[in-house]
Amino acid sequence: MGQAEAELILRDALVMRQKLLGDSHPDVTESLTSLGALLMNQHKLAEAEPLLLKTHESLQQNEKVETKYKRNTLTLLVRLYKDWDKAELAAEWKQKLEIFDKAEAERKSADKTQTQEQ
Repeated sequence: MGQAEAELILRDALVMRQKLLGDSHPDVTESLTSLGALLMNQHKLAEAEPLLLKTHESLQQNEKVETKYKRNTLTLLVRLYKDWDKAELAAEWKQKLEIFDKAEAERKSADKTQTQEQ
């Protein structure tokens, strides 16, 4: 299967999931991420950007989502803007990624300390 065919399948899956599950469902977010990443690989950066931004927004609002998915979206946005030669935006998203990583490390440390105290 080529990338063009994969794109059509992902677009169809996204539309179907949105109709059946609603825009805020995690499966819709997964489809947005997959399609955004594929579009990036095809150098369709202007098309990938709104999908990845929407994914990021959706993931940040959902506390139940595993942090690896939130981190992945941040990483994709950094790469998107680097590939697009938008250095300022790449730096902005890289800073957000660093803040996210620091907060995650602090959370894990606090969880570990709490567990040891019990």
